[in-house]
This record gives sequence, C-alpha cells and structure tokens, in this order.
Amino acid sequence: MSDLIVQPDFSVKGNNEVVFVKTLPGNENVALAEVLKKQIKAESKLNGLLAAKALNSWYRSGLGPHPASGGTWFTNSVLTPSGSPSGIVDSIKYNYDRDGYGGWASQISVRLYIYNSAGFELGYADITGSGSDTIVASGANIPANCRLALAMKVGNLNGGIFNPPYIDGYDCTVYYS
Repeated sequence: MSDLIVQPDFSVKGNNEVVFVKTLPGNENVALAEVLKKQIKAESKLNGLLAAKALNSWYRSGLGPHPASGGTWFTNSVLTPSGSPSGIVDSIKYNYDRDGYGGWASQISVRLYIYNSAGFELGYADITGSGSDTIVASGANIPANCRLALAMKVGNLNGGIFNPPYIDGYDCTVYYS
C-alpha cells in the first residue's frame, strides 16, 4: 500500500459552515484518525527528503566569456564547489544572460564544460538554445566536486571581431547524491 494521500474528489458549494462537535473519548472517528496519522507521516517523510536533497547541492556564480576573436572557444571564470562534496551529480541547473549578444545571436555557440577536480575535461553540454535550463547528468558518473566553465564561440571565421558579443555572468547549481 502506498503512503500517498490523495485529496477526495468533492467540492464545497453554497453556504456551508463548519460546526465543531465535542467528541467523548472512545467515540472518535477511527478511520479519520488513521488518515490524519498517515497524512502527518507522509508530510514528514516528504519534508525530510526535500531537506536532504537541498543539502546535497552546491551553487556558484561567475563572470561569463568575453570573446575577442571569432572561431575559437572562450571561457572566463571556472565555478568550483566550496569544500569537497562527495557523490555523483544528478543534475546541473544553469542560468546565463543573453543581453550582450547584439547582432551576433545567429553566430553564437555556448557550451558548459565539465571538468573533474584535477582539471581534466569530462564532457560538455551544448546550451546555445536556452539561457536557463537543467542538464540531467544521472548515469554519466560525474563527481560532485566537478568544475564548470561556460564557453562561447562566435562564428567559424578566425580573427578579430568588431563589437564582440559577451555574456556578463552565469550561475550553476549542482545537485548530487
């Protein structure tokens, strides 16, 4: 049997009023008392899981890339956890501003590079399409003490660019278990 409590399918209509009725000990509604106990137990369990999940995360923000030329990947700050979290990454929630694209929007590619604590690249995610989203990383065995770097590339032509685009800042929350 599941501990899930489902709201009954009814609605209150009209001018209903609540009337409190004193109940003598021994005359309580046993079924209602059981439902209330299950409700309290389920809420406590859910709150515990949410609290545990909130503890298993780290958040950092930093400066975004400001490329000076086209055709190459540029990064700026690398986001690192404080302390030494242990575990495996479940997901990475990222957010970066797109206000500095100017007329370059169609030529821009953005990636979130993931490194281990020794600085070796574990992979990257192409996040060009969305400035804010979540990367599901379960099954990829990314360590919780990973490093993240946002990178931007403008076009495929090498050389300097006039009025280059930029990303002022970005932030990430890493959830792990």
